[in-house]
Amino acid sequence: ILNLLYLWAIAFFAAGCSKEHVQVSPLVIAHRGNCGGFPENSARAFDACVDAGITAVEIDVYLTRDDSVFIIHNLDVAQYTGWNGQTQDYTAAELKAGILAKTGAISLTFDDFHARYKEKFAYVYIDLKEGQGYEKQMRVMNKIGTLTRDNPGTCRYVATCTSLNPIDAIITIDTTII
Repeated sequence: ILNLLYLWAIAFFAAGCSKEHVQVSPLVIAHRGNCGGFPENSARAFDACVDAGITAVEIDVYLTRDDSVFIIHNLDVAQYTGWNGQTQDYTAAELKAGILAKTGAISLTFDDFHARYKEKFAYVYIDLKEGQGYEKQMRVMNKIGTLTRDNPGTCRYVATCTSLNPIDAIITIDTTII
């Protein structure tokens, strides 16, 4: 049913728009921050985006063992820490320490990210990474929704998920209705 509702909404929107009413402007989205020169999804990568005037970033999130929403690209933490296991096997503090030791990068929980950047970006695209399952993805969404409702900023968060059908995967977090 959700597929049909989203398809109907997109079709309705498309049918109701004429190209005279559509205004297109470029949007630069930094994938995992400015990871060309800095470790991906790190504070320095996001700071570099702010410094460069980039107004939209994409981040990747997983839940940790202590139920923190952690910004990291892979479920498997070996690349970032040299450790065996998955994000959910470690606490946020353990992951931060492991990533700092291996890469020198300051990593962030979503709470850290929101506190630092809620007024710095126009849009943040949150990739609810596959592999953690629907229940954890929804828990992530609820945690993000609660945080952004209780501590709003000017930034708009849009969540996507590559493990679901693409139309089902787009959820806009609107703090006015959460």
